Amino acid sequence: MLALTRHEYTTEARELRELLWRAVAASSASHLITPPGLVTPPAPPPPPAHTDPRKLSRDQVVHVLARCGGVRERAWRELGLRSRDQLKRLLKRHGLA
Repeated sequence: MLALTRHEYTTEARELRELLWRAVAASSASHLITPPGLVTPPAPPPPPAHTDPRKLSRDQVVHVLARCGGVRERAWRELGLRSRDQLKRLLKRHGLA
């Protein structure tokens, strides 16, 4: 019952009916077995808080770029910047452009 109440339904009654039928079909005793995929996975972690680009040192930027293999799309996200434009301005300010 706990798994059924915690599940996020998209079509309410129709989906609940289908899940119950699957549970009955999978069960062989007097207890219902939870169908695979019923328990919703944990929510993804929240995105990192936005970082103030003025607080990032040149070494931090270089380190993250190296770790990301020079891929700027991954680097600005990992640095916690709001956009790739902030990374461009940051690279220019540190003479890395």
